[in-house]
Formats: sequence, structure tokens, C-alpha cells
Amino acid sequence: MAQPEHHVFTFADYLRLEGDSGVRHEFLNGAVWAMAGGTPEHAALAVNVSTLLNVALRGSPCRVYSSDLRVRIRSSGLATYPDVTVICGDPVIDPEDPKRQTVTNPRVVVEILSP
Repeated sequence: MAQPEHHVFTFADYLRLEGDSGVRHEFLNGAVWAMAGGTPEHAALAVNVSTLLNVALRGSPCRVYSSDLRVRIRSSGLATYPDVTVICGDPVIDPEDPKRQTVTNPRVVVEILSP
């Protein structure tokens, strides 16, 4: 039996989909999939990690961001919303994002894994 063909998205396609959707998606190598919601434990862990990082980075040029920030890792092709992101210095905006909502220079990316 032949495998069904899947649409290969460009990053621009992905950004259009994100702009038209009420659901967040991840993008990797032309594939797009909806992100799952988290559990209360997941959410609590993310807040705790953010708090610890904020305290540790106080007075440094680094800033902690929540999962509302879209990050693109150009070397891997991944665009996603990590649970916690640290950027040192000014955020570098992805030049391919016309809405300027994607950064490309995370120093630390934290993803809390859930079953």
C-alpha cells in the first residue's frame, strides 16, 4: 500500500498558518503539527524553572522568556514555542518573519517533557 503524500510546508507557509490559527504549531523540515496542552504539573515546573533562572541571571545581560515566544533554530529547521527560553543581549528577530515575532538567538532552551 502506498503511503499518502504529506504537504511540505515552507517557513512562510508555517507563519501564515500560525497567523490564521488559534492553536500553536511546531515546524520542522517542512512538517507542521499542533502543540499539545500541558498538565498542571508541567505548568508549575515551567514557572519554577523560570523563577530560578530569573534569580540566577539577575544583573546579567540575559533575559528569561515564557512559552509565548516563538524560537527558530535555523541549523535544525525547528520553529517552536519552548517552555522557557533565555536570550542574552538583544533578541535577534528572524528576517523571514514579517510580523517580527520569531527570534533566532536563544542561549538556553528548556523543554519540559511530559508523558
